[in-house]
Amino acid sequence: MAQSGQRKCLCCQLFFDVDRRIGERQRYCPKPDCQRASKAKVNKDIAKAMSLLRGQRDFYAQVEAELGRLELLEAARAEGHGEEGGALRKKGLADRTDIV
Repeated sequence: MAQSGQRKCLCCQLFFDVDRRIGERQRYCPKPDCQRASKAKVNKDIAKAMSLLRGQRDFYAQVEAELGRLELLEAARAEGHGEEGGALRKKGLADRTDIV
């Protein structure tokens, strides 16, 4: 059983004395292998957060591309091109499926 001021390491599962300067935030013991595991977890968490941000940027880029496509279609229709899409097909705008 842990004594006062001790905590179980998330890596090696052994009890260790918590550094009083770090306190409640310390989850890994000071052994080199456990410190490597701690750094690996932090790097993994950062990479996951960055990929989520990257995914959000991709989403907004797709939204902007779709809005641009809609503006082109509205402009072509405003010029008098009908729903049948004859002029739109010549410009290659009617069947664009690469833009979401």
